[in-house]
Amino acid sequence: MEDLNEFPDGVGASSGTDEARLTFQNDFAHAQMLVPDDVLDAATQVRISLADAYKRLTRLGRASAIDDQARDDLRAFLLNMWEVITKMQAVMRKDLGVGSGVPVPSERPGAYLPDTQ
Repeated sequence: MEDLNEFPDGVGASSGTDEARLTFQNDFAHAQMLVPDDVLDAATQVRISLADAYKRLTRLGRASAIDDQARDDLRAFLLNMWEVITKMQAVMRKDLGVGSGVPVPSERPGAYLPDTQ
């Protein structure tokens, strides 16, 4: 989301995003051998969504002109990803014995929505 907010000044994924992507891929590879199936299933959904978002961001960064509709679509996609992320968090918390397994609404998306007051 931070990279997207840099457009049109930025061009695609930042080095920080690339580093985070590689770290996540490495952590996910380790998790495949360690976590229970329900946690892995939830993490896989997040991994798929993150990969899709990264591809979209990369395509947008390579475009010769900023496509406002593609940017808006990507922003909506990223905001909707929070649902997948909160589901994963709920499954992880339940596995750790500290949660019920019911997703708790995230406060994070509000950080990217316009102030409506």
